[in-house]
Amino acid sequence: MRFSIVSTLFIGLVILACNKNSRVNDDCESGCKPSRVCTEEFRSLMVQVVDRANGGVELDSFKVIRARDQKLIFDNSKWQPQAGVSYTPGVYLVYSDAYMEETSVCGEDFVFKGYMDNKAVANGVFRISHDCCHINRVSGDTKIVIDK
Repeated sequence: MRFSIVSTLFIGLVILACNKNSRVNDDCESGCKPSRVCTEEFRSLMVQVVDRANGGVELDSFKVIRARDQKLIFDNSKWQPQAGVSYTPGVYLVYSDAYMEETSVCGEDFVFKGYMDNKAVANGVFRISHDCCHINRVSGDTKIVIDK
């Protein structure tokens, strides 16, 4: 008798805990809870553009667009390496926590395009999601090899 009461209570708690709105990835556009607790780190996704000899390639310009609607997220005019931070030639910002509202929990595709002499020479597609605190790279190679 005691076992069946405990079992019934346990099953009831499990059913109550399975609220559709609390499961991850059920609704890609659902809002994030304002009471969430996040770490204070700031995540960035960088891409390295290299030539066949693995040397960093200095692009004339680059841009990142959201594939779904071709919205320009940012370009080289909005990105400046941080003062006091060493710069590695050929490394470019693709996405960061600052643009978290431009994607969803399930993720969006973003295209990185790099240019030299007004010609597209580097192209990479990245699937980027967020967990309501930070961005996450779902897919996309962080190294793009080009013929220079």
